[in-house]
Amino acid sequence: MEARCLSRADMAARLIVSVMNKMEIIEIPKESIHEIEPLWRELNSHHHEKSNNFKGHFSSFTFTERSKKLLAMDNLAIFAVKENSELVGYCIASSNNGAGEIDSLYIKPQFRGASLGMLLTESAMAWLSGLNCSQISVYVAEGNEDAIPFYEKFDFKTRFHVLQIINS
Repeated sequence: MEARCLSRADMAARLIVSVMNKMEIIEIPKESIHEIEPLWRELNSHHHEKSNNFKGHFSSFTFTERSKKLLAMDNLAIFAVKENSELVGYCIASSNNGAGEIDSLYIKPQFRGASLGMLLTESAMAWLSGLNCSQISVYVAEGNEDAIPFYEKFDFKTRFHVLQIINS
């Protein structure tokens, strides 16, 4: 029998099936937002490391502060990837006054490259679509511009460049 070489697409598809056999995408009730706190802290640390201009913001930003703002939204959805009993990634989406937002997306580094971010974002986008949002936004932190091509795959386009001063 002749050995067959797999294309990159075939290998990626097999990896996704293999990964998803061990993992599941779940929706976390907003009352249980605290379950993603360890992952959110990793994301905040990532932003702190990458930031050139706002390290002070990320070093003082707390999960309590962030979750209060999120829980004040009209509609909030938290999607997560679970491997066994461990959360390895999440995506938060919200809607307020008909405008949707992908608020936060994080995948643990060792689980990246298996399309988990795509699956979480697709879940969030489907949820926002079901709410008939007139627009959907995503804000990419300064220093994390490498994430922009990922969001462009979902047809997001740059609309503004926001410059900011944060007074201590």
